[in-house]
Amino acid sequence: MKKWTKPKRRPLPPGVATAFAGDRAAREALGLSGNRSNSHSVYAHQAEVFYTNLLPNANWMAAMAGYGQTEEKLTAGQEATVRRDLALGSLEPWMADFYTIARLAITNSPQQLEMLGIFVPS
Repeated sequence: MKKWTKPKRRPLPPGVATAFAGDRAAREALGLSGNRSNSHSVYAHQAEVFYTNLLPNANWMAAMAGYGQTEEKLTAGQEATVRRDLALGSLEPWMADFYTIARLAITNSPQQLEMLGIFVPS
């Protein structure tokens, strides 16, 4: 059975970083400045800001089309993101309880905690 691990880095759709590399206003409006959050709720908000601001802007959509990201693909990506976020959001409270119980149950075994995807500073 494959162990569950929290994502380390949330990817952007292909071409996004390049398409808006020189457009600070677009990067700010699309929420591309800084890192993607590992917190599910924050990342979900970042994705919502990105798609909400990108899709109605013809210039930004044209920039994305240059990297093969059509309106259809981006809309599908937005819908998939919403479905995934809802599914992961329902797991987040359970996983928080699981991590707490695991830390209590095997506190003296950092290797076992790391096998569960729980980082243990050394």
